[in-house]
Amino acid sequence: QKIEITEEIRDYWKSLRNFKSRSQFGISKNTFDVIYSILNNQSLLSPTSILLEGEYNQKNVCMGVLTTIDSKGISKIHQSELDESEKKSLDHSAQIIRNNIESI
Repeated sequence: QKIEITEEIRDYWKSLRNFKSRSQFGISKNTFDVIYSILNNQSLLSPTSILLEGEYNQKNVCMGVLTTIDSKGISKIHQSELDESEKKSLDHSAQIIRNNIESI
C-alpha cells in the first residue's frame, strides 16, 4: 500500500495537464489561505517548501514539509517519524534537488 501511495503522489501532476488552464485557482487559494492566516493570526496546517536547517537530518536544501503558519509566518515545522526506507527516499530526493540546483 505504501508503494501505491508513493507512486500516486509522485505521478499526480500528470493528470493536472488536462486541467492546465485551471491550475492557477489552486495556487491562488493556497496563497489566500497563507495570507489570511498571517493577517488574522489563525493557524494553518500546510505543506510548505522551506529551507531545512537540520530537520529530517537535511541542511541547506528546500523541501516540502508540513508546517503551521500563523501571524509569525512559519511557527512550527512538524516532523513525522520516518522508517529507514522513507529516510532513504527523502535523502535521495534531497540529493536530486541539490544536484539540479548545482547544474544551473
